[in-house]
Amino acid sequence: MPFPTAVPGQDHQRPNQEIISRRTAIARMGALGGAFLAWNFLGDAFAQTKGTPDMVAEMRKAMGTTPPVSTSLAEGIHVISGPGGNIGVFSWPEGKLAIDSGVMGASDAILAQIDSFGPQPLRILVNTHWHYDHTDGNEAFRKRGALIVAHENVRKRMGSAQEIDFFHAHMPASPAAALPESTFPSGMTFSLGGEDIRVTHVSPAHTDGDSFVHFVNANVVHTGDLGFSGFYPFIDYSTGGRVDGMVAAANQLLTICDAQTKIIPGHGLVMTTAQFKEYRDMLTDVAGRVRTLRRQGKDLAGVVAAKPTAKYDETHKGFFSPDQFATIVFSSL
Repeated sequence: MPFPTAVPGQDHQRPNQEIISRRTAIARMGALGGAFLAWNFLGDAFAQTKGTPDMVAEMRKAMGTTPPVSTSLAEGIHVISGPGGNIGVFSWPEGKLAIDSGVMGASDAILAQIDSFGPQPLRILVNTHWHYDHTDGNEAFRKRGALIVAHENVRKRMGSAQEIDFFHAHMPASPAAALPESTFPSGMTFSLGGEDIRVTHVSPAHTDGDSFVHFVNANVVHTGDLGFSGFYPFIDYSTGGRVDGMVAAANQLLTICDAQTKIIPGHGLVMTTAQFKEYRDMLTDVAGRVRTLRRQGKDLAGVVAAKPTAKYDETHKGFFSPDQFATIVFSSL
């Protein structure tokens, strides 16, 4: 069978942050593994300092030592978790398609996991957005023969230096060999081995280049960082992210889900549709509370002091504190 072709688709004041030592942050990352964003590490350890390439390299090294773990979700579909964002892999008789590529230090281990799913060659890599815990492995995947596909804003962001304001982090441009080779403005569809795979771009949400991936027949969805499971999400407002866009994207995702859908979030455990609805409802509620407080004239410190996330704090014990998440929501409205 010839290499499958993709066809264009339809649009389917900061308060003081908690500070811990660099050593503590690294130890915490080791304990938690790569289930959490690289940015969480940066925010905790370096909240008061300007990010540097050396600091980013240190974080990459810490995350890259996390061993990848794979789980089978459906016939021919696996999820790899650990070093970076969750990676989805679809295998069909003539090849494999991967969703996101993890951090660079773990590329060999991730590719070994992909190899364990069968002898088929790696044909396609879809990037859900530009953040490096999802794209660092691009160059290694490309060397394996993968065509890298993403929304056009992913290539733009990766192709130039970026600043992540919340973490004071400077991100250099990615190597040319890591950049997506095929880009789309709204979406792309693959028909591979009897499976229809729809990649859909959404309006600015986590960033300005997010896409989710729907395996239509298998009833599996990979959300990229539009979805986080079990802890508060990061919204990268410095590269176009908006909390209202996160809510809108969650609503859009739910239109293709039913009670049996398996949802792979960008970070955390695989979710049911009911769990994803709870996540959507949390985002909606917290955004509404923060918006109301702003309309009442409260500044960032006042909003944080009002504890708009209190209702959800016991069930969201991840790397972002409630005050940090309130700050993110305030900044991304």
